Amino acid sequence: MRGSLKKKSDFREVYDRGLKSVGRHVVAFALLPEDAQADDEVLVGVVASRKVGNAVRRARAKRVLRAAFQELRSSFPPGTRLILVARHAAADASVRSPRVRDEMIELFRRQGIDVKETR
Repeated sequence: MRGSLKKKSDFREVYDRGLKSVGRHVVAFALLPEDAQADDEVLVGVVASRKVGNAVRRARAKRVLRAAFQELRSSFPPGTRLILVARHAAADASVRSPRVRDEMIELFRRQGIDVKETR
């Protein structure tokens, strides 16, 4: 995934200073830029702990979260950093990315970020 968080210090900063919203399938952390340049990209980290399940279930949960987020990426201000944490419900076989995308929109709106769908 292009524009992803890589360093532990970047994750720690978003966890510590970012806004948090909890949903059924995902926990969303967002850190809005203070002085971003127009060419800064939106960075996102997708995480699934062992509580979600075995490796297959964790990988599926992360794929669903990434697919759901791709349609929303362009609506964030440049320089925004996000962490999407998969919850146990995200790994269920019946869960599809449109449902998770709608939940993400609601979570980000709760944080005061106006997210527009780009279908």
